[in-house]
Amino acid sequence: MAPDAELIEMVFDHVCEHLPESVAELKDDEILRRAEVAVERAKRHGFLKESSVAAFASLMFLVAPNFDEQPNIKAALKAPGLPADACMERLMGNTKEEDWEAAGAQSANWP
Repeated sequence: MAPDAELIEMVFDHVCEHLPESVAELKDDEILRRAEVAVERAKRHGFLKESSVAAFASLMFLVAPNFDEQPNIKAALKAPGLPADACMERLMGNTKEEDWEAAGAQSANWP
């Protein structure tokens, strides 16, 4: 299995197990498609660790598929001098509840 395919399968399994309310009304093929979109988007941010990819994908399923476009969240994900995976680990500490509410309110449909 190719590395991306393994990551996509890992995200699929993760959201089905840990976020069942977020995927309850979706068929498996749609969850898999969204997992692929999430992995691609996470990789564009430079996330390499499975835990970072899973966390990023979870936020896409929980908050909004474009949560990373909210200005303060976007800034936290691009912290100068930090590798992407470290930014993901610090994301919650560098953002406010209002940022997440704004990201959810400005949610776009899944591509």
